[in-house]
Amino acid sequence: MPFGKGIKFLTDYEANGSYAKLDEFAKVGIGKPYAWFVRSVDLEKNRIGLVNGNKYVNKDSYNFLKKTQLFGNELLIMKVGSIGNVYLLPKISEPATLGNNLYLIFTNELLDSKFAYYWLKSALGIASLFRIASSTTLPSINKENTKSSLFFYPSIKEQQKIVSILSNVDELISSYDKTIQTTKKLKKGLMQTLLTRGMGHKKFKKVKWLFGKDIEIPEEWKITVIGNEFVIGPGGTPKTSNSKFFKGNVNWVTTSDLNRGIINTSTALITEEAVRETHLKIYPKGSFVIAAIGVDASHTRGNCGILSFDAAINQVCLVFKKSESVLTEFFYYYYLQFANNLIFKYSQGTKQWAFYPYVIKKIPFVLPSLEEQQKIASILSSVDDKISKLESKKKSAESLKKGLMQKLLTGQMRVTV
Repeated sequence: MPFGKGIKFLTDYEANGSYAKLDEFAKVGIGKPYAWFVRSVDLEKNRIGLVNGNKYVNKDSYNFLKKTQLFGNELLIMKVGSIGNVYLLPKISEPATLGNNLYLIFTNELLDSKFAYYWLKSALGIASLFRIASSTTLPSINKENTKSSLFFYPSIKEQQKIVSILSNVDELISSYDKTIQTTKKLKKGLMQTLLTRGMGHKKFKKVKWLFGKDIEIPEEWKITVIGNEFVIGPGGTPKTSNSKFFKGNVNWVTTSDLNRGIINTSTALITEEAVRETHLKIYPKGSFVIAAIGVDASHTRGNCGILSFDAAINQVCLVFKKSESVLTEFFYYYYLQFANNLIFKYSQGTKQWAFYPYVIKKIPFVLPSLEEQQKIASILSSVDDKISKLESKKKSAESLKKGLMQKLLTGQMRVTV
């Protein structure tokens, strides 16, 4: 049946008046903030209400836009650009009104609004919307085409049962996500404390730190530089013109494998011949690897990981060989804590910024005893393990939801009502 069978009415921002009237009476971002001007970008970034980054209208504009005032739980669909983006507005505690480029849909007695949301988010729903979209550079859907798009209509009671099942899984995913975020905040606080104040110390000393700032560290700790504690090794890349080099069984780590965690797999494998001809070194398990070159510091340059296997690395990476005085896991957490500052201060270059070995060797870092390094790394590692397990559970719940949506929203699996 067509989607329109279950629609009570479908409207948009432009329904409030002509472009001239909207320009005159709907003042976005002007005057005293009164109501949230809801845009898709706000919903994508989970920015709800009158918060930083969101736009607003004043009270007079809100009253003028009375046809599209929002109160929570409304179904919204992108009508221009990202066709297939569908939102169910959460509960809101302050006035809100619909922004442009969105449709506002109210359903009738044949269709539960949350069921419609789940169905439109499914593969079938997205495909249905794409079928009616205009085939221009900027795709769009109009009101009539939206109403005519194909839709799956079980009974209203079955819709509500399906919604209940999927909502329960959503709540499970949300609970995992909240716990993950809370645990990450805990880790951030622990790193700040443990990597500057240590464990059980009572006497501290001030030392010069990055950007000329002073920090306090335990009296027993010393300030050293990377070059005094680590030997830094280079990587290399076999000739890409020889495809046979890339059909072997030797792990070859590239920047795409660096995940700011333990490196468990390499996306590329090379041959023994490639290792010999390129004079590559095989670095042992436990070595610390960083991406030395890259334009974007947040995604490439400075990214890091610890090898969980022996491997060669490519030419844009550097390896910190295992040290007798520094536990790799401790240095890894130290690096994560100060990485952004280190990347900003010590990168050099113009178009392609880089960490050069001679510069890296001069970077300062704190050095507790090996015993204390082990204790600090153990605490932070246990928090990481907890986060990893939670993320695995969240991923499993997301897979469960995907499978349920595929079956429940197509009629492959029916529920009893």
